[in-house]
Amino acid sequence: MSLSFLTRIVKNNCKKLPVCISALVIVFSSSLTSIAYSKALYSSVVIDVNNGRTISSSNATSYRHPASLTKIMTLYMLFEQLKAGKVKKWTKLPVSRFATQQEPSSLGLKKGQWITVENAIKALVTKSANDVAVVIAEYIGGSEARFATKMTKKARDLGMKRTTFKNASGLPNIKQVTTAKDMAILGIKIEAHFPVYFKYFKTRSFKYNGRVYGNHNKLLGKYKGVDGIKTGYIRASGFNLVSSVKRSGKSVVAVVMGGKTSKSRDAHMIQLLDKAMPRLSVRKATPKTSGRIIVANAPKPLRPVLANGSLFPVPPNVINVAAKIATTTPTANNKLKLAARLTPMPKMLQGLTSADKVLAAHNALANGTANEAPLQITNNNAVATPIDGKVKKDESRINYATTIGNTALPLGYTPTLSRKNKTNLSPVGQKIIAIASARFIVKKSVQPSVKTATIITDSIAKDSWAVQVGAYANQNDAKKHLDKLSNIMTPYDAQYYIPSVKKGNKLFYRARFAGLTKSYARKACSDLKRKGYSCLALKNN
Repeated sequence: MSLSFLTRIVKNNCKKLPVCISALVIVFSSSLTSIAYSKALYSSVVIDVNNGRTISSSNATSYRHPASLTKIMTLYMLFEQLKAGKVKKWTKLPVSRFATQQEPSSLGLKKGQWITVENAIKALVTKSANDVAVVIAEYIGGSEARFATKMTKKARDLGMKRTTFKNASGLPNIKQVTTAKDMAILGIKIEAHFPVYFKYFKTRSFKYNGRVYGNHNKLLGKYKGVDGIKTGYIRASGFNLVSSVKRSGKSVVAVVMGGKTSKSRDAHMIQLLDKAMPRLSVRKATPKTSGRIIVANAPKPLRPVLANGSLFPVPPNVINVAAKIATTTPTANNKLKLAARLTPMPKMLQGLTSADKVLAAHNALANGTANEAPLQITNNNAVATPIDGKVKKDESRINYATTIGNTALPLGYTPTLSRKNKTNLSPVGQKIIAIASARFIVKKSVQPSVKTATIITDSIAKDSWAVQVGAYANQNDAKKHLDKLSNIMTPYDAQYYIPSVKKGNKLFYRARFAGLTKSYARKACSDLKRKGYSCLALKNN
């Protein structure tokens, strides 16, 4: 019996005293029960992502049922598979009988059907489809139960100490529990670990089999800066929401659990965010260096030169440290700004001593010449980007992992150099050698590039979208053209596909980048055209 119905009884029968009193007692007791129920479920937390500080919290470590917030972890596990290359966005996930038996909400999948990874992601983000959650679980874990065990282990790895998963969807299970704090940790970590895939949480609608499914997260487009992430509801949990907001250098993740309605939950979330915004820290555009090694601005792109005149690339922080370490006093205001141009690292770099690298870096200052494309370099203290602060899409891949490690040469150690090398050193160079107290470890990272990919077969490419960049009489020529354009296509995680077609008496080989979605294929083709290459976005068949 609803409170509104009982209230109408009171209004219509207040002249009849016994009825009036009884109704009032029921209304009052029902109200107390509702309030108590709401308070028992409620919890919240607001965290400043830039510094990890908790802005506000209420019952943040008390056990709650996650409901469909569970699917954030399900997606985390799937994003891991994508990042590792174990699945692609167009990988087909089979639908089992068990998956079709899940309670709504669902896509209504049938046994024997399949759904692509990308559609599965969108189905979880928008429709919060329980059948799709099981499809993902069974594909990765073999069964939903084993997948849930993996989810719980991953939760512990992420620092979610009070979370236990028993299923992939969030459907009612008394043992499936979490806390507002743990959900905030998950919300922060999933974006930090998978920034590209996290953008799926901004999906406003999803079209599948002729139907359009809207996102349950109504704060998208309603509250400035919201870029995700997920809602959830079962009767035992109340209405839950994890929100991520970025605005003017500020970043916050907030969690509300146990809302009485979706509208009241959203209103409360906005209230928490509004209160938090003035208290949030602002992320600085340029990260600071730490320790005694100070990296200075590179005056121009350099190509390092060995004392013997041979060329090889040295990471820009080695060059810059060599130029500045002897004369720079560490301060809190030193900024890391690098702009360097490198070529692929030849084998001759392997085996060089620390002294060799310092000497080569010194010589580079006097003899360096410009080279090819600017790269983004990382070390263990900071991320270096071009001086203008902009990283173009095809320049954002990291070619070298550079670490400034522990002392390799004792302070004051002077390496043995030939007389010729000693005479070639300037006073600055001699200082560099004299105080060489840092070890520069240079290793070539594994390039997640399509250049290393195998040419996929017709059966694998089938039903995916592709970008065709030419047709050739020779298969090797087709591959060479794909190699030429591979750097532009690297961000799209594409695969080489060279189908043959016979026209008259001649056989042609079509050079294609395959394994794409429709939207990615069109965007990739647009990028190629902007750079002066002809192409065609099409669906493989």
